[in-house]
Amino acid sequence: IPLGGSSETAVKITNSKEEQTFNVHIVGLSNIAFLDEESFKLKKGESKEIKISFKDTKNEEKIYVGRIVIDSSKSEKTIPIILIVQDRNSPFAIIQEVIQNYENVYPGGKLGMKIKIYNVEDNELHNIRVNYIIKNLDAEIILSEEEDLVMKGNVEINKVIDIPKNIPEGNYVFITSLDSDGAETSASRLFSVSEKKSSFSVSDNFNLFVIVILFFLVGILILFFYFI
Repeated sequence: IPLGGSSETAVKITNSKEEQTFNVHIVGLSNIAFLDEESFKLKKGESKEIKISFKDTKNEEKIYVGRIVIDSSKSEKTIPIILIVQDRNSPFAIIQEVIQNYENVYPGGKLGMKIKIYNVEDNELHNIRVNYIIKNLDAEIILSEEEDLVMKGNVEINKVIDIPKNIPEGNYVFITSLDSDGAETSASRLFSVSEKKSSFSVSDNFNLFVIVILFFLVGILILFFYFI
């Protein structure tokens, strides 16, 4: 949302079990995000739409990270929230994409992000400071790095970050924040940390087996024709 602005969205909750009471609350966005209802009952098969309002009450550029928690006596669900408050007159824009082969992020592994920074105002040289931050959904900083760059026009950065070995599995937010002469621009990307996936699958084993058999057959044919 823009500085001083507001927005509204909704979450639809459907009860798939017997009648129960649902409680909804927001973590990490105090005085920024507001629910129109926090407790209600639903019979089996019934649905309810909860409105969520966002309002920038602090008038400052910032990325807020939090979550909506929906719980009942039967289960609990969590929905990540990333709210960006940004000046629409910022001279820069940032787009982030996960680098191929870095989709599987696991404890002790690496996160690769392709960061494209666009200068939408001029084609002059600018000294910028770029901050790379990873936060959990409690808005706690897991790690951060920064670097100073000189850019002209647009620039693309391939950033690879080492993920801590002791990081719990779950959802996290990667934030790129840019500061140039007091003008701030930020972008975020949600990613998950999960158990390391094996790079050697059943399909790989089968393909290897077929290749070995082919080499074996070719070898027999070569020997056969040699002796003939």
